[in-house]
Amino acid sequence: MFSLQFFKKPSVFLPLFFLFLYSITSPYTVQSGDTGELVTNSYFLRVSHPPGYPLWTLLYHIPVRYLNFGNPFSSASYVTIGISLVWLHLLMRRFDRKNECLIVSVLASSLLVWRYSILPDVFSLHVLFLVVVFLIFEKPDLLEKNWIVFLISLGVTNHHTILFAFPLFLYAFLVNPSKKKLYISILSGMLSFSFYFLLLLFHPEDYGSWNNVESFKSLIGHFLRTDYGTMSLMAHPEDKSSWINFFFTKFFQDSWSVIIVFFFLLTTQRDAFKANKKKISIIIFSLFIYLFVFSKYGTMDLAKDAESVFERFLIHPTLLIFFLVLFLVRLGSKELPKWITLLLLTNVGLNILRNYSANNYKKNTYIEDYLLNVLNTLPKDVVYFTTGDTFGFSTYYLKDVLKIRPDVIHIHSTWANEWFLKKFRAKYPNIFKSDAPTFNENFDFDGSRLFTNFSPNSLSSGYARRNHGLIFEIAKLKETKAFDSLNCDFNYTWRNRPSIDDYQNFEIGLVYDLKYGDCYFAEAGIHLISQKIDFAKDSILSAIKLSPNNPSYLENLCKIYKLKRDPLLEDCKNKLINIYSTMNPKYYEFIE
Repeated sequence: MFSLQFFKKPSVFLPLFFLFLYSITSPYTVQSGDTGELVTNSYFLRVSHPPGYPLWTLLYHIPVRYLNFGNPFSSASYVTIGISLVWLHLLMRRFDRKNECLIVSVLASSLLVWRYSILPDVFSLHVLFLVVVFLIFEKPDLLEKNWIVFLISLGVTNHHTILFAFPLFLYAFLVNPSKKKLYISILSGMLSFSFYFLLLLFHPEDYGSWNNVESFKSLIGHFLRTDYGTMSLMAHPEDKSSWINFFFTKFFQDSWSVIIVFFFLLTTQRDAFKANKKKISIIIFSLFIYLFVFSKYGTMDLAKDAESVFERFLIHPTLLIFFLVLFLVRLGSKELPKWITLLLLTNVGLNILRNYSANNYKKNTYIEDYLLNVLNTLPKDVVYFTTGDTFGFSTYYLKDVLKIRPDVIHIHSTWANEWFLKKFRAKYPNIFKSDAPTFNENFDFDGSRLFTNFSPNSLSSGYARRNHGLIFEIAKLKETKAFDSLNCDFNYTWRNRPSIDDYQNFEIGLVYDLKYGDCYFAEAGIHLISQKIDFAKDSILSAIKLSPNNPSYLENLCKIYKLKRDPLLEDCKNKLINIYSTMNPKYYEFIE
């Protein structure tokens, strides 16, 4: 009887529900962004990009390498789910009234929190540390436990933006300050920072380890993210307001009921607001300072795939808003009215219905399938140069962890600088012919073949390219010899193909499915220049056969039908209208 009552508690059955929801949507294969690098480096204990994430690397190492739940990547995803369940339980255990648990459920079912509760990135662990800081802020006597102080300090070993939660910790510390707590806090901070010394042991000499972290000076530089610029996320766009619209639009879509709860409390609990204005001000200040610093140093162009990079950094301010609302709800002595409960339940239900397809990574094998097709088309013993985090780090995972195409030498553009070339010259002396600082000047085009996924338009003079299936082969021109032939005829295989309905959501893993016909598309362009209209039509049809949902391919087919005055033009137009009306416009922007 006791056990049945136990499972009836919202703080118990709701985390179990999200365990189920996260598990059925967790990824089986490598996904976008930094996930390929982080999982690979935790597998081998290598140094990841700045600041290095030593705690994350250690925490994931044993499950990823030795506890195989299907494959290393899915194992990493289950660890991420486990971390998310911990912070969910901690929040609901403290805020255990029905409506409080529902507010946490709105957070857990939101697009971004759900996504990074299953993708093996550093943000789920970051959320856990933020939750612990908030719980201490809400109940300062927790700081009497020394291990709690150390647990908070570990946040700096993961994601540096935990520093923006420092005002909450400082308030809790000053409620009942003591020399003992001060010494414990300083000692805990020093012990936590010492985790970064592990980077000196994380095989910094390996080619996949970022930089040469082999001295105290290089370790400090890595910790401070000097490769990026300590406070910078990316080059800053001229438009610095679009990210604000993006943030509040996303927040409103997933958390509209929480906004209503906030204004309801604002009008019904003014006395409680006044009595706790100091704590409320501290949460708002922490939110403001994050948004201010982010707008100055962290904003980036949201066009095309940058949205998927940018979105992760909005989880932090989202949590602070939820913390504020939970704190205000806790001030009230009574449960919220039933209509509020109904709104929160509706919000959770709509979130699950809307976000399930966007976050269902179980069937999202698109990235791995695409890269397997790339690797399987490469000749033996060649050099493969990748650009883009998703493309490069996912290839890194496939080659190093899954041992796909060990004969191919992989170089990622993120590594292609002086420290990386030094490592590679030692490992592969035959493919570099000089000590020049740039990759092109180093590469021995006479002795090795070079393939790449980057745009051929970015090639400097003196180099030529040809389409090779899904990628390009690069050569250095000799005299007047051209290198303009195409090699498009490959057989591709995949486990899953997205339907046009899957393109409703912009997630970079789906984009690759639109690119299978690029080689034939390029071939069609060559035929059009030569006025070989029938050959161009055949090439476009071959491209559409490989990627039937690519609007650029269909658009050019319609142009050819118009030139030929073909009666199929109307049917072509209707198909194009259907794709435009169904597909998220961001996909079209990406492939343009």
